[in-house]
Amino acid sequence: MGTARRKPAASQPEASGVADAAAPEPCAGAPVPFDPDEPYCFVISSFADTPELRAVRHEAIAPAARRFGFRSYRMDELPSGGQMIDEIRDAIRGADFVIADLTHARPNCYYELGFAHAIGRPVVHVVRAGDDVHFDVQGFRVLRYASAAELRTHLECFILLDALTVTGRTCVEDRNRGQFGRRAFVHPYLLSARVEPLPPPDPARGREVGSQHWFRVHACVRTVDPDRPLPSAIRFCHDPETLSRADGPPSATTRTTARCEVLVYGAYALGAVVGEGAAAVRLELDLARVPGANDTFRAR
Repeated sequence: MGTARRKPAASQPEASGVADAAAPEPCAGAPVPFDPDEPYCFVISSFADTPELRAVRHEAIAPAARRFGFRSYRMDELPSGGQMIDEIRDAIRGADFVIADLTHARPNCYYELGFAHAIGRPVVHVVRAGDDVHFDVQGFRVLRYASAAELRTHLECFILLDALTVTGRTCVEDRNRGQFGRRAFVHPYLLSARVEPLPPPDPARGREVGSQHWFRVHACVRTVDPDRPLPSAIRFCHDPETLSRADGPPSATTRTTARCEVLVYGAYALGAVVGEGAAAVRLELDLARVPGANDTFRAR
């Protein structure tokens, strides 16, 4: 029961590298308008206004995220108008992944980090060389850096491997996993998605599918290079047997984005094929790790 609306064969890890040239970057410190419908990463870091931390934020974290098509926001860079703690939680829930710089980390940093872990957001942990992290984080992989330039280089690898790569074994219920290259990013294309529960069933209005069983996925393929627009042939693919077939073209496509909406029963891998023939690029995204994927969704 796939509907195309707005909001496969062998894997190809060798084609999933980062481009040699970075996209143009705005001036360091320039405000970036927040759009919750665009893919973004949430940044956890100290608010201390030091030259070192400014360089890390604007010369390492921001351009590394932007290389893959993600904007990056720290809490003080987001619009505010309600309860701060609720806004922090909402911003982390909506993020495609989190970068946590634990250099000079204050208690609020560890609160935000703990919440990100609790709801299953992918997290890239970093800290300046020579600084320690608290004992309850030492079991995670932590990227240590000596300079902003070094951090940017390593962050690009960590984002690709930790946030944009599908891991885990293929199971009978999920025949897509591992069939589309396991990468959500193959330059210059990025596959992203959001999950939302359906409203309760209402047979009187002809709606028998409800939130007890189904979820709506808003999927999008975009190009991060304006000089390489999307081709006309784009196909989103989901598991053809455990779900109603949802293969097909998107209904809303521009030179930079292609969007599709599908109904899914649980957390499987979503595939996308950009282009045709030997030149086609395959993208794969683990829906269990996208914004909106909660424990109910992941348990199916």
